[in-house]
Amino acid sequence: MTPRSPRSLQHPEAGGITILVTFMLLVLLTVAALALSRNALRELIVAGTSRQGTEAREIADSGLDYTIYWMIQEKENRPTVDPNATTGYQGLIAAMDKLRNQPELGGRYYTINTDSSMTYTPAPGKTGSFDLQLLRMGKLPIVLTSQIDERLKPDLWAIRSDANLTYSGGLNFQNSREMWVSTTIKQ
Repeated sequence: MTPRSPRSLQHPEAGGITILVTFMLLVLLTVAALALSRNALRELIVAGTSRQGTEAREIADSGLDYTIYWMIQEKENRPTVDPNATTGYQGLIAAMDKLRNQPELGGRYYTINTDSSMTYTPAPGKTGSFDLQLLRMGKLPIVLTSQIDERLKPDLWAIRSDANLTYSGGLNFQNSREMWVSTTIKQ
C-alpha cells in the first residue's frame, strides 16, 4: 500500500472557499477605505470653514484696533476732520465729537461706514471689510478719590466692529466683536 500524499487528502472545494473569503475581505476593506475618505473630506471642509470664520473674526478685531488707534490720535495728534463725515477715521472723530457734545444722542449707537481704509483684498476673489458702531456711555466714574472735576473724568465708549469676508463665488462670512474702552483724560 502506497501512502497518500497530503494534497490528495484535501477537498477539491477548499481553494474556492479561500478565494471567496479573500474576496469578501477585499470588499470589506474597500468599503472601510471609502468611509474613511468621506470622513477625511468632511474634515477638510470643516477645517476650511473654520479658517474662514477665524479670518472674519480677525477682521472684526482689526476694526477694534482701528478705532483704538484713531481714538489715541484724536487725543495726541488730532486730525482735522469734516464734522459731517460718516466714513473712515474722519467719521469716527466726527462721531466722537457729536456724541460728546450732544448728550441726547447717548444710549444709541452711531454708525461709521466702511471706506477704503477699512477694506482689504488679501487675494483675488476675496474681500474683507468692517463697519463700526460707536456708543458713548458717559463719564467713567473715578472712585476712592476726593472730589474731581467732571471734565477730567475719561469717557467710556462701547465699540462694535461688524466684519464681512466675501468670496467671489458668493460665499460670505460675518463676525461681530464688541469692547468697552475709556479714552484718556483731556487736559
